[in-house]
Amino acid sequence: MRKMTKCLYCKKELFEKKGIDVCDSCGIGVWGRRMFEAIKKNMENSGE
Repeated sequence: MRKMTKCLYCKKELFEKKGIDVCDSCGIGVWGRRMFEAIKKNMENSGE
């Protein structure tokens, strides 16, 4: 069974498995779209 996580900023439940516990809207608001996409890509690659 997969553990349910919540966004660190808005506490919204995250259903997809990510390497970072931040929802897309908060991540874009904090880091900007390009930086957040780069962060997500690097976190996905680090799990391989």
